[in-house]
Amino acid sequence: MELERSFTQYRENFYSRWQRNILNLSLIVAFVILGIEIFTFHSLLSVAEREFRKVSYILARIVIPTVINFGTILATSFVLKSKKIKTERKNFAVSFCFFMICSVLSVFHNYFQILLLSTCISLLLCSIFGDTKILKIQVHLIIPVFIIAAITFWFDKLTGIPIYKILTIICAIAFIAFTYVFARAVVISQKDQLKYIRRIYERQTELVEELRIDPLTKLCNRMAFNETISRIITLKKESDICPFIVMMDIDFFKKVNDRYGHVYGDEVLVSLADIMRDNVSTRKSFRYGGEEFVLLFEDNSLDRVVKIVEKIRREFSEKVYDFAPDESFTISAGISAYRDDMDDKIWLECADKALYFAKENGRDQIKVAEL
Repeated sequence: MELERSFTQYRENFYSRWQRNILNLSLIVAFVILGIEIFTFHSLLSVAEREFRKVSYILARIVIPTVINFGTILATSFVLKSKKIKTERKNFAVSFCFFMICSVLSVFHNYFQILLLSTCISLLLCSIFGDTKILKIQVHLIIPVFIIAAITFWFDKLTGIPIYKILTIICAIAFIAFTYVFARAVVISQKDQLKYIRRIYERQTELVEELRIDPLTKLCNRMAFNETISRIITLKKESDICPFIVMMDIDFFKKVNDRYGHVYGDEVLVSLADIMRDNVSTRKSFRYGGEEFVLLFEDNSLDRVVKIVEKIRREFSEKVYDFAPDESFTISAGISAYRDDMDDKIWLECADKALYFAKENGRDQIKVAEL
């Protein structure tokens, strides 16, 4: 579950960056188109003022395209800011925004023949998101846009003789088809790369988890404990929680090893770890070192913590072992709540003192630290 959240967050951040980049690119292209059209308008006005229809040119080449471009960009920016809209829909929105910019370029400004192919750029750009659905939708939208662009291009007086127009349109169709094939290959490649990154991430996470787990008891180790206690202290400073730490120690464990051997000593350690795991989640249970174990409670009450630790103490003392059927092994425990002026060392030391007091007063008991 943690891996899935981390990988999802990675993808969210990756797509979010590209969403902003594409929207910014759309805005830049829209301003550039507007600037070029204004410049072209003044140039044509000075060269062919008599034959030049000012009103129709301003309307068809400047006003309508500008309204469409900036209206689309504005609507897309609202979509990207919304927290309720899913990432996939935002990817589609920003891809469609750039597609509209390219379509406007193709339909309204295609007296430059190369601009008939403008929509191909949006195909390549949307492949960044690795979504074949977005790619297919854009391909279906490109067809009517290209037909409209080809018609306006055909009837434009500046575009040359009929045979030249036909060849231009045929070349444009071939180029669009090639771009689609290329963009689809990029999308597939993008998916493969994401799968490969995920596999590496999973393996890396597994290796990190292995470093955090004690190989004998399968509980979290001291490194994991240091990370968790720091996180809980930080969380306590930011919110109203009531954390507890419990230090436990197997009584006279050295005698167990000396009398029965380390193999059976390990069996006792594993049995305590199993009992801890049955009563508290693995991420809250730690082997601190040797026969010392720690429990961390992020937010709980003292009565509840004492009840859980007492259950662990009782179950462990009642455990029967084949190598020592007539002997009972016990634990002592010290409990400490967190106080605002504590750091991790002081907090742990407070629980350790309570544990020491429990051992000094007969063992096989629980002592709560006085704060």
